[in-house]
Amino acid sequence: MADNSEPASKQEVQLLQTAVQVLQMAVQVLQKTESASQKDEQAQKKSFLEGAKILYGTLEKLFFTWLVMLGSVAAFSWQKGASLLPDDRNVVVVVMVVLFLLAFFNVLLMGRVLQRIKSCDP
Repeated sequence: MADNSEPASKQEVQLLQTAVQVLQMAVQVLQKTESASQKDEQAQKKSFLEGAKILYGTLEKLFFTWLVMLGSVAAFSWQKGASLLPDDRNVVVVVMVVLFLLAFFNVLLMGRVLQRIKSCDP
């Protein structure tokens, strides 16, 4: 390149203009890439929220199913009362404990899902 005392040649000016154009195109590509990644991130977040809300609804229905089953077993054991054999009573107690634990852990899972929904929901 020429020093400051000499005027720039046409080739040098064209080379600098080409370099500026290349840099401008690179900036445009980076801006478009950043914009696309932000849109993709927003789409992923929206998809996650929709899935989490569906999961929460399913867990809610499942929780009520566990409660209905627990109530049915309790009603069955209440209706049979003393006519249940000791082994049958043990089975009823085990089934009721398992259903209660399922409902309990279901509520814990619902709380976690709800917490994730609230942390991501704008």
